Amino acid sequence: MERWVNPLILRWARQRLRLSPEEAVRLVRGAADQGYAAVSAPEVERWERGETEPGIDALDTLAAVYECPVGYFFLDVPPEEDLPLDFRGLAEDKRQAFSQPPTAKAVGMRDQGPECPADQTQRGRHAGR
Repeated sequence: MERWVNPLILRWARQRLRLSPEEAVRLVRGAADQGYAAVSAPEVERWERGETEPGIDALDTLAAVYECPVGYFFLDVPPEEDLPLDFRGLAEDKRQAFSQPPTAKAVGMRDQGPECPADQTQRGRHAGR
């Protein structure tokens, strides 16, 4: 039997979001409320093992839940994604930068040193009034 849908890509798409089949189905239930086809955990597992293939309605649902285009499921190998997926907020390497309190320079405040030439110019314009 010739396969159109790649079971390895189905598994990859789910695992890249760190979802178990049961967690994916819970998300599918929410998508079903928005008009997507319902699928079950056993179906997802059979599709990922290559025992059966999902229909186009189920693929559309999985694409919405897995946050990828339907076309991914027909690829021979997973696509390379440049951006790491981190849905909990900032990526780890960015969290550290934002965990430090801002400096006066970072928030646009002048230090207590000499005035900048622009400040002197502004004051000079108004000094004669």
